Amino acid sequence: MSDRDRREGLSARHAALTRRRAVLSGLVGAVATACATRPPARAGGRPAESSRPAPARAVPRALLEHLPAAGLRWLVTARLRDLFRDRDLVDALAPLLPPARLDDLAERTGIELRETPAAVVAGFDYGTLYAVEYAGATAEIERRFRATLLGPPRLIELSPTIRVQTGVAGAAVRSLVVVERRVIGVAFDDPTPAKIVAAYATGRLRAPVALRGAALSSLTPSLAEAPLAAFAAGPFDYLGTRGARGLIAEAFAFGLALTPRGERLELVAEIAGDFADGVGGAAARLGGVWGDLAESPTGRLLALQGAPAPPRTATAEDRARLEVSLSLPAFTKGLVDATVAEVWQVLGLPPPR
Repeated sequence: MSDRDRREGLSARHAALTRRRAVLSGLVGAVATACATRPPARAGGRPAESSRPAPARAVPRALLEHLPAAGLRWLVTARLRDLFRDRDLVDALAPLLPPARLDDLAERTGIELRETPAAVVAGFDYGTLYAVEYAGATAEIERRFRATLLGPPRLIELSPTIRVQTGVAGAAVRSLVVVERRVIGVAFDDPTPAKIVAAYATGRLRAPVALRGAALSSLTPSLAEAPLAAFAAGPFDYLGTRGARGLIAEAFAFGLALTPRGERLELVAEIAGDFADGVGGAAARLGGVWGDLAESPTGRLLALQGAPAPPRTATAEDRARLEVSLSLPAFTKGLVDATVAEVWQVLGLPPPR
């Protein structure tokens, strides 16, 4: 790639970032219109507790279609029910996710994650959202949410089945969005993500959704079909320019998919960008990054260097792809050792007396 092509590529990335910021500003304005929070006045001029725009019927959407591309920095998706039905996986991760902890979470929130078809955690420029597909009754979940707040929540009802409740829990703002029989989500720090979910549910908001934005749409769509997947949208300037053999500085999207298959864990990683050495060179560097990671202390702990076959790399359009098969028992043991295990467990010693 010539210096001129390189400069043009960087200019295009800058223009894309500028457009992204403009879209985000427009999106926030559209949400403010769709979810107007100014309440009607009561007698005496005091505001009512609830704002009720004209009712809107919920539009059927998949969970990811309630999340915007604008402002999205990272995203984790999980098919929780499928993962929890893998008994070997559940047993291996029991020290990290003990049943008692999941029981306690279900008691406090009213949501049983082990029976949840799909869940997402999304980080935006303006807040973080946790959301799940949920087809059951929501009254008890809403009651338990309100019980965590310091006072009555601010309620926005877009229809009899779509509402957002916002209040303060501890010293932080929390917002619960409910799309009955479809989605429940909690936004932290800023209510905007919750309001956006509600606006998408009404069909009033038509901005590009998470995986169809300019950055993440460059990745293979099937990555999101994996039982566990993660995505990040660039630019990644905040991570520096030299990491991952220079790939970070040139990338505008990254995706990772994990699929347990018996004793194996199938891993797929993709990176899309404007690469100085083309996608072929990027694929070679991606393979090198995997080798660096596998030989690092963290990689050895997670048994990344123990793959039965070398990773496979491939290219398509402006993205590079790496696929590798790992030992699931060794990987999960390393994950537990790295997070919750005691030193004697990591070293394989008998427990202290």
